[in-house]
Amino acid sequence: MGLLLAAVTVVLHLTGALDGLEQRYRPSSPRTTPYADLFRAAAERYPAVSAAQLAAHARAESGFDPDAVSPAGAQGLMQIVPGTFGDFGRDADGDGEADPFDPADSVETAAAYLTWIGEQLDLPVSDERVIAAYNAGPGAVQEAGGVPDFEETRTYVERVTGWVPGYGWLDRPA
Repeated sequence: MGLLLAAVTVVLHLTGALDGLEQRYRPSSPRTTPYADLFRAAAERYPAVSAAQLAAHARAESGFDPDAVSPAGAQGLMQIVPGTFGDFGRDADGDGEADPFDPADSVETAAAYLTWIGEQLDLPVSDERVIAAYNAGPGAVQEAGGVPDFEETRTYVERVTGWVPGYGWLDRPA
């Protein structure tokens, strides 16, 4: 039986079937999480959102790449579209400019935006509908009466909620 289990595991690895599960549940640590201090600082200023949730959003949005640009035009570490950044952009690094490609500004803006979405939907920021609204927009969540039936959004919510526990160490004192 042990040999059969080992063979099945090898086949699953070779086909890539376990990659998503390993990626989803792989724990994070201070040595492997970029921008940990930025997530903590933003969560301190916006207590409705946790540092762990911000890290999970960054991983889902850009894979922690501050220079990322999506086909839809979303920019930076937290992948915020220009119109939303124009409304919510924050100058977290104090250089006089809110820049979507500056990691500090991007994280701070995401925290402000998530807080606003939670207030608009009258939900905790950790609620899957708020997470969905970050991806699909608050209007899509309101129109659907919950998480919209978009594959991308359902996958996004699953990833963020699945990764938050692995970043839980960010919410504990350093």
